[in-house]
Amino acid sequence: MGGICAFKLVPKAINFATIGGTIDQPCLLRKETILLPADQTSSEYVAWAETQIGLILNAENPDLIVFKLPSPTGAFDQIFKVYFGLAILVLDAAKRGIEAKHYAAQSLRKKAFGIGPEDDIDDYVRELFDPQDKPWNKDIREAASCALLEMRRG
Repeated sequence: MGGICAFKLVPKAINFATIGGTIDQPCLLRKETILLPADQTSSEYVAWAETQIGLILNAENPDLIVFKLPSPTGAFDQIFKVYFGLAILVLDAAKRGIEAKHYAAQSLRKKAFGIGPEDDIDDYVRELFDPQDKPWNKDIREAASCALLEMRRG
């Protein structure tokens, strides 16, 4: 498939969007939310996340991977499920020879997208790609915004 595969992991789900095309004509190729199974042990979660991320990367075959770093809270679910999941993502990307870049919340500024101070990044992403079938939640749109920002910088 190619393109930029963008991820946002949250304690209950892996959200991703694959964006292709150009910054002038971006194309949303695929998006998905994969809910984490409940009541997993640590080793079960790591094995599950490794499998799911591998399946996503096999299907998407991206040219580049970007992901949104979470704002640290110190909560166990965030540390374990989000950061461990991101570590698995980066490790899998390295094994495949695919560059993985991160974006912090501070990177996702309106000016970086070329929109005005009165505009909203989430609205900007919606306008680019709406209408969309479900899932099309804020976490997927934040992942997509990381891919769009990478396109602008690339």
